[in-house]
Amino acid sequence: MDLAAGVVTVRESKFFKSRLVPLGPQLLKDLVTYATQRKVAGHSQDSGSPFFVGRNGGSINMSTLQGNFRRIRTHVSIHRVDDATYQPRIHDLRHTFAVHRLIAWYREGAEVQRLLPYLSDYLGHAYVVHNMTAERPTPRSTGMLPAIPERLRHPERQEGPGDYGAGASRMD
Repeated sequence: MDLAAGVVTVRESKFFKSRLVPLGPQLLKDLVTYATQRKVAGHSQDSGSPFFVGRNGGSINMSTLQGNFRRIRTHVSIHRVDDATYQPRIHDLRHTFAVHRLIAWYREGAEVQRLLPYLSDYLGHAYVVHNMTAERPTPRSTGMLPAIPERLRHPERQEGPGDYGAGASRMD
């Protein structure tokens, strides 16, 4: 977590890839506030120590994180209303972000085909189609697959990296 630069380094996630994820202004502000509270509470400031800590100063385990997310989700009434068994999980926020980014680009009249590789890279995927096959299509996202260039739909046919232009990586 580099709050001065406004980025989080995701280290060795899926397929052992690492990437930098920029933080939006409000999230950055909230994380700076949290970091200050953490420091005042006497928690370790070493770069190797966990950023998010429990009461004992140790890292938060996944079941605690998921339980907290469930409680927050219930408190703010975020739930599926169809007959699906599973309710939204914290990981689903990532997919929601991707769909909202695509919709925003379409509404802005952006060259979505040119921007898709940046979204895919931002999410840590090698190809755009990997983002789309992990989730069921939503009513809003159906119809987007034809807009994806053929070479991105079929990575095995890709000849090499394309030039998608400068300034196309903006995700906020």
